[in-house]
Amino acid sequence: MKLPSFTQLYEESTATFRRFPFVLVNAFVGTTVAVIIIGMRSEELRFLNNVLVATALGLPLLTALATGGEKNKWIPSRRLLANLIVVIFLLGYWFSLPRDVFSGPMEHTVRFFVLNIGLHLLVSFAAYSSRGEANGFWQFNRSLFLRFLTAFLYSSVLYIGLAIAIASIDQLFEVHINGDLYGQVWVVIVGIFNTWFFLAGVPTDLRALDRETSYPKGLKIFTQYILLPLVLVYLVILYAYMAKIIIQWEWPKGYVSNLILGFSVTGIFSLLLLWPIQGMTENTWIRKFSRRFYFALIPLVVMLLLAIGMRLSDYGMTENRYYVLIMGIWLAGVVFYYLLSKTKSIKLIPVSLCIIAFLSAYGPWSASSTSQRSQLGRLESLLTTNGMLREGAIISPESKPSYKDTKEISAVVKYINDAHGVSPLQPFFAQNLDSLKKPTDFLNVVSRWERPKYIVRLMGIQFIDEWQSDQGENFSIQANQTQSISVAGYEHLFQQLNFNRSDSVQTKSLDGVDYSIMCRMKSAIMDVTRLSDSALVKVDLRPTLENLFKEESPQTSIHDVKPERLTVENEGERLKAKIVLMVVNGKKSEHQLILDFASGSILVGSRKP
Repeated sequence: MKLPSFTQLYEESTATFRRFPFVLVNAFVGTTVAVIIIGMRSEELRFLNNVLVATALGLPLLTALATGGEKNKWIPSRRLLANLIVVIFLLGYWFSLPRDVFSGPMEHTVRFFVLNIGLHLLVSFAAYSSRGEANGFWQFNRSLFLRFLTAFLYSSVLYIGLAIAIASIDQLFEVHINGDLYGQVWVVIVGIFNTWFFLAGVPTDLRALDRETSYPKGLKIFTQYILLPLVLVYLVILYAYMAKIIIQWEWPKGYVSNLILGFSVTGIFSLLLLWPIQGMTENTWIRKFSRRFYFALIPLVVMLLLAIGMRLSDYGMTENRYYVLIMGIWLAGVVFYYLLSKTKSIKLIPVSLCIIAFLSAYGPWSASSTSQRSQLGRLESLLTTNGMLREGAIISPESKPSYKDTKEISAVVKYINDAHGVSPLQPFFAQNLDSLKKPTDFLNVVSRWERPKYIVRLMGIQFIDEWQSDQGENFSIQANQTQSISVAGYEHLFQQLNFNRSDSVQTKSLDGVDYSIMCRMKSAIMDVTRLSDSALVKVDLRPTLENLFKEESPQTSIHDVKPERLTVENEGERLKAKIVLMVVNGKKSEHQLILDFASGSILVGSRKP
């Protein structure tokens, strides 16, 4: 086989650039930005993340525009105008993002991924958007799919080779190479080489594809002997689970929704791969299997909708549940379309999913708007029920809400903060939530991840994390570690001592004085001994911990506790000690308290006679 010459490679690369100039320029910009981000050390450059996501959307959008314009024989001026409009759209999207899309509310990240999926689906049918040419549509996407796999293989091999070469230079010639270089090389390969190689394989005569009849034998083997057996395995599992639900008469678990969607998409994808050969005499089984497959989906779709309906009833709408619900409805539509329609167009799958992606990204019906309204309504209902809302403003409750309601309020506030920011919560408060500061440290703005705790505290209640429980013997306590500790009256301070096994002993020395510190985990007692004169003081931690449990009842996982509430002091004949606990984990019952882990600071001083 004759290897291609450099001249041939240059000509083919140039031809690809002439076909997709805007796509490749967009790839160059995105790759350059990604290389800078990997080596980024300054927070001032975080805005480049927005450029990266904008170019990531530009890649499929400009590709779809190029193939669609080429197929429909647009004149050069019309293509140029359309590309400029797309560039303006991408700039508008860029400016609509917060300063750093990945540090802002998650709704922007979710919208980016949904738009990205929708635009990749657009590539699949942009050149075949009119009626007919179903075979051309299938052949086009088959070419893209196989080219994508080939490009990924070539890119992976190229990267592995270059990575080994860089590592060899580093080791053999003792040249210090920054570890960022490996990531930057991968980005350049994926962003430029992979993109260029993939685009070079996009069919040039898009109209001729409708007359193409070839079908890769390997594709049939892969689908018939790997994908379809997997579909049948999951079908058996799901039907067995459905039988369990009927026998035990219990509602389906939320996890089953994702399993049904994954199973359904895999099955539909398998049938799409076999579509061109279903009319052949030796492949009549494909049509029979297809019809039975869609019939088998009907009860599963019902189970999916019941499962997501229960989640919505209990916890309201979120972006994830929104898309599970929408996909369940879409799946029901696809099932009945392929069972009842005579045309059974295979374009329906990508076109409908693309429309759903675009519609769900923006507008009052979007995933973001719908979930925000649902969770705000749920929060308002919880606050009203517990007497914490007066004329639309939050007031401290006269009696502490139940553990369940407190946990739900905390979960809603955390979700809204993480997904949409604090702005939707602002109408409930007179204080400006954007100006929240850490206690005793007004120079540090509260991070986005810490804000829910402070917002819930402004409501007059304690924040409860979703993993915390009011039942069981295990407990977890953590102090607020930003506050200072008074050392007045003590000579020596030992910080961040950790005890994690029964009767563990640590020996510490300071200013020529040796101390032995023992934590008796089963009795929750600290023994502090000055070794020079065997002076001893015992500090019982149990009363302090039990008082904390009474005050915070029924919580067993208590965080952000003021250090003074976890401070215990005691005096012996010649020695005194103060224990300031920071983290305590263990097990408790009505008559016993056992520590599994304790961490904190210990102050020791001589007792004056």
